[in-house]
Amino acid sequence: MFKHYEGVSHNLIPLSTTIEYLKNINHYELDTWFMFIFGNIIAFIPIGILAPITFRKVKGYMHVLYITLLISISIELIQYISLMGVLDIDDVLKSVIGSTIGFYGAKIFIINKSS
Repeated sequence: MFKHYEGVSHNLIPLSTTIEYLKNINHYELDTWFMFIFGNIIAFIPIGILAPITFRKVKGYMHVLYITLLISISIELIQYISLMGVLDIDDVLKSVIGSTIGFYGAKIFIINKSS
């Protein structure tokens, strides 16, 4: 279930891992490639939708952004400390993209439904 990554512990250069995956698509199985590119985006969409619904104090996008950053950075730090993954800034960026899609998607849906 968990992999230990020898020699690679972190990537702090934004989009470098994603660009490598996109350039070398032929070197990966489709499911591996898809999960790397879209996994965090898909996983964090519900946070953008549910955080404002679940917590009364979460009203705007900035609250959702803070929650997303807290969760995503915590996950990355746990991976780094436990050596059970790679701390990758791209994962944090894709998490933010996912929660942003969720937040604004829900907002558009609610606006369209009420009009």
